[in-house]
Amino acid sequence: MEKNNKTKFNIAFLIVCFLLTLFYVFHGQNPKELLGYIQEADVRYWIAGVGFIVLYIFMAGVVIFYNLKALKKESPLSDASMGHCFLFAFVGFFFNLVTPLGSGGQPAQMVYMKKDGIPLHISTLIMIIITIAFKSVLVIFGLGVIIIRPKTIVTLLQPVWFWIYLGMLLNSAVIVGFLMMIYKPDLAKRFIMWCFRKLRRIARSPKVDSFEVKVNIIMDNYKDAAVYVKSHRNVILNVIWISIVQRIILFFTTYLVLKSFGVVDVGIVEAIVLQAMINLSTEMLPIPGGMGISEHLFHEIFLPVCGAALITPTMIVSRGLAYYTQLLLSALLTIVAHFVIVVHKDKKASIRKAS
Repeated sequence: MEKNNKTKFNIAFLIVCFLLTLFYVFHGQNPKELLGYIQEADVRYWIAGVGFIVLYIFMAGVVIFYNLKALKKESPLSDASMGHCFLFAFVGFFFNLVTPLGSGGQPAQMVYMKKDGIPLHISTLIMIIITIAFKSVLVIFGLGVIIIRPKTIVTLLQPVWFWIYLGMLLNSAVIVGFLMMIYKPDLAKRFIMWCFRKLRRIARSPKVDSFEVKVNIIMDNYKDAAVYVKSHRNVILNVIWISIVQRIILFFTTYLVLKSFGVVDVGIVEAIVLQAMINLSTEMLPIPGGMGISEHLFHEIFLPVCGAALITPTMIVSRGLAYYTQLLLSALLTIVAHFVIVVHKDKKASIRKAS
């Protein structure tokens, strides 16, 4: 019952965010003019953009597969195929895109990994490594802009510096927290247990106690595997490098959209960095897929280079590729993952029991 209520709330919240975003984007706009600009754009760049979106998600599967191979010496794992790792990636992106803070992606991936025979403490560790790398890439981009301060980029970012600094703070906090869980697990565990004690004073509930027990077990389970990571720092470094390439692939789609509309005042590097700043600013906000705020930041940043006429159609197509195309593809492949991994595994288990 509680799970159904939570699902209903998430769906309702997603719909509300979507409707508010539609109102923000199309309020005061002339639909015929927008359609005219979109029809005049070079669709070939959009097709290429879809290809880059697919590659972006596939690289997430590569990262999962690499981590599984790197950690296999530490714990017996199932021989998860590259194909299954791709499906894990699609599952993660789908639930990330439809839940606040992207909070549903990794738990969903861990459920599917468990169905595929991957121990919970290993999948937990893999998710932590991926999160550290994924967030680190955004912080690296942010630090690069703040330290180097390229003139064109800094000028275009002038209206949104508050959001950038907020994104830097939130993403850095997540990275520090997860690094503590790997390199100082006992300290992290004591801190989390202290938080639970404080929470219990505020809200006495069996749910809090149950969740505390689960967290306690998970942290004890992956402690031994974390020792492997500490002695093989190249694992995290390699994942960071792969994640840098992966992120750049996603951000490059913004440049393709700008090119499709004939916007030439922004180069490849500038477009990639500016889109990175948008993602840095929005990824940790409690809004599914950063809906609404992503569109607002895109409008504020790219208005000077796109002009009043092209900014809205450019924003629509850019978000259409980076978010809605990604959402649609991930939804379709999540359905495939459910049948290939969950239903198929359950059938095989039923047959074994029957025999």
